Parts: sequence; structure tokens; C-alpha cells
Amino acid sequence: MSNRKIRFGLWYDFRNPEQWHQPADRLYREILDQIAWGENNGFDDVWLSEHHFIDDGYLPSILPAPPQSPREPSASASPVACC
Repeated sequence: MSNRKIRFGLWYDFRNPEQWHQPADRLYREILDQIAWGENNGFDDVWLSEHHFIDDGYLPSILPAPPQSPREPSASASPVACC
């Protein structure tokens, strides 16, 4: 029997396609609120992906996103990973 723990995470790309378009500030705030909710409810990780030159708002750089988190990460939170 394995002692490995199953980890659960959330993945976001911040896409904002035309058919569901929202103002960028609302989209980012809602995603960051979901990340904080996940942390408070036992999720282990958050993954952010980036892509350049996409018209639908795909996150062009992950660097500005994590520091905008609505609260400081807890001691148990894992670092943000990107792909």
C-alpha cells in the first residue's frame, strides 16, 4: 500500500473569449477570488499557464498574476507552478 497523498489543484489561463467576454478587472478579480477560495478549502496547488499573441486574453505572463492574490498564501500552500 502506498503512502502517497493525492493532491488537488486549480488551473487557470485567464482566457476571456468574445462570446463570454467580461471586463478584465472583473475576470482577474473573480479568478483570484477563486484561487483564495481553493486555498481556504484544501486545494494543494494552483497552476497558471501563459501564451503570447492570443486575442482572447490568454494570460501573457504569469509573473504579475500571483502577487495580486487577495491574501498572503498560507504556510501550507504550494508555490505557483506554470507551464
